[in-house]
Amino acid sequence: MNFLWRQVQEESVQGWLEKLKDMAYQMDDVRRREITPTKTSLAQLAYNHPEVMAHFDEKIWVCFSDPSDPIIVFGAIVQILQKDSCNLSDLEALQQKVQTHVSGKKFLLVLDDVWTEDYRLWEQLKNTLNNVVESRILVTTRKENVVSMMGTTYKHMIGELSPQHAQMLFHQIAFREKGREKEEELKDIGEKIADKCKGLPLALKTLGNLMRLKNSKEEWEAVLNNEVWKLDVFETAISPTLLLSYYELPPSIKRCFSYCVVFPKDTVIKVDNLIKLWMAQSYLDSDASKEMEILGSEYLNYLAAGSFFQDFEKDDEDHVIKCKMHDVVHDFAQFLTKNECFIMEKDNENEGRIDLSFRKTRHATIILRELAQNFVSAYKMKNLRTLLLEWYFNSIIPGVLPNLFPQLTCLRALDLRSNRHIKELPKEVGELFHLRYLNLSRCRMLESLPETICALHNLQTLNVSVCRNLYSLQHAMDKLINLRHLENYYTVKVECLPQGIGRLGCLRTLNEFIVGDGKEECKIEDMRPRFKKSAEFGTTRPICNRLNLVDTDTRYENRLKLGITR
Repeated sequence: MNFLWRQVQEESVQGWLEKLKDMAYQMDDVRRREITPTKTSLAQLAYNHPEVMAHFDEKIWVCFSDPSDPIIVFGAIVQILQKDSCNLSDLEALQQKVQTHVSGKKFLLVLDDVWTEDYRLWEQLKNTLNNVVESRILVTTRKENVVSMMGTTYKHMIGELSPQHAQMLFHQIAFREKGREKEEELKDIGEKIADKCKGLPLALKTLGNLMRLKNSKEEWEAVLNNEVWKLDVFETAISPTLLLSYYELPPSIKRCFSYCVVFPKDTVIKVDNLIKLWMAQSYLDSDASKEMEILGSEYLNYLAAGSFFQDFEKDDEDHVIKCKMHDVVHDFAQFLTKNECFIMEKDNENEGRIDLSFRKTRHATIILRELAQNFVSAYKMKNLRTLLLEWYFNSIIPGVLPNLFPQLTCLRALDLRSNRHIKELPKEVGELFHLRYLNLSRCRMLESLPETICALHNLQTLNVSVCRNLYSLQHAMDKLINLRHLENYYTVKVECLPQGIGRLGCLRTLNEFIVGDGKEECKIEDMRPRFKKSAEFGTTRPICNRLNLVDTDTRYENRLKLGITR
C-alpha cells in the first residue's frame, strides 16, 4: 500500500478513534448505491490501533456470512475468546459461554460485513452482551437497512477517493513496470480510465492490474472506449471493471475463478484445498511436463495479481496458503454462474420456501440444520459435480448416507468434513465412480473405511486427517491408481500403512508414514521411489512430512533409507 493511500486511511482513522470510546455501537460504510472495500481495512486499522489494544481486555472479530446463523456467530465468538475450537451446537449454551468469558471484561466486538436484516439475531447479541460495561460493538455494512435495524448511535460513511487520489492510485499500479517514455505516452488515457472507476479503490486496483499487462496505446484506448462502460446490468459500479478483467482471463482460468463461488462469502479459502477441487473438476489437465498442482498455483497467482482474491496469508517461503474473495467479486462470480453454483441453507423453517430447481446446479454448498433422508432427490441434485456439506445438528439419521450416495453418480468432489456422527462410511460410497476428491477430515468418530472405497479408481485426494478413531486403511489401496494426495495427519489409532501404498505411482502427498512390523505392511523402503518421484517434479517438500516409528532405535536408519535428513 503506497504512502498516499495509507495517509488517507490514517487521517480517517484518527477522527474515528476519537469517538470510539464514547459510542455504544458504531456503523461504518453505509451507502445507498456503491461500496468501497475500505470498510474492512478501516475497521482493521481501528481494531489494531495501539489505543484500542490498550483500552480493551478482549478483541473479537467475526465475519458475517449471508445468510447469518446465530449458532455460527456465537460459535465464532466463543472460539476466539477461548482460543480453541468450539464443539457446542446449542444456542443457549453458546450464549452462556460468551457471557462467562466476557464477564467483568471490556471488549471490542467487530461484526464485519453484516448483511442480515434479521432483528432477532441482533437482539440475541445485545441481550447476551447487555450487562457488560465499557464495551463496544463496531459493525461494517453496505446496507442502510442494517443501520436502521441496529439503531446505531454513530455511523461513519466512507466516500470515494478524490479524482486526484484515484488517479494516483491507478497510476501506481498500472505503470509499475513501465518506463518513463511509455508512461508519458499513456498518462492521459490512464487518467480517463481512472475517472471511470468513480473513486472506488477495488475498481482502481482491479483495472490497474489489468492495464499493467497492456503496453500499446491502442490497447489502452480499446479499454477506455469499451462498450462495457455503457452496460447497466449490475447493481454496483465496480462491475464493469470486473467484467473487463474477467474477459481478459484465459478460458482455463475463467472457469477456475467462477468455481470459487461455491464457497460462502467471507470464507477463508485454503489454497491447497482449492487447487485439489480444481483438479477434481478437470480444470487443471495439462501435459506431462507440468504437474497439475503447479499449474493450479500458477492459476491462483494469476487471479491474485488481477485482484480477484485478497487478504492473503503466506507461509515462510512466501507462498500464498490462504485467501478470501471480496463480497463484490463473489457477487460478480455468482452472476456469471447463475444457478450452476449454489449455496443453500436448509432447515425446517425454510423448507417450504425453497422452490428452486437444481437440475442445472453442478456445484453446491449445503448448510444443514435438520436432515431428511431424501433431501438430495427432493431438490433434483442428481447432476451435481461438487457437494460440500456443512453440518449443524446433534445427530445423523440412520440411512441418510447410504441413500445419498447412489443419487450422486456424477459427483467428482465430496466434502463431509467435521461431521461428529459418522462412525462408518457406507459401502455405497463405491458407487461414486467419478469421485476424485473425498474429504473426511475431522470426522472424529469415523472408525473405518469400507472395502468399496478401493473401487474409486479416479480418486485423486483422500483426506482423513484428524480422524482420531480411524484404526486402519484398506489393504487394497493400491487399486487407487490415480491417488495423488493421502492426507493422514493425526490419525493416531492407525498403527501401520497397507503394503499397497508403496505401489501408488501418482502419490504426491503422504503426511505421516507409520512404520509397523507386520509382513503385509508398507515398508519404508517401498516409499523411496515415491519420494524420488516427488523430487523429480520440483516439489519443495518431501512426500512424507513426518515419520511415526514404532521402533525408535531405527529412527535415524529409516530416515536415511527414505532420503529424509534433518
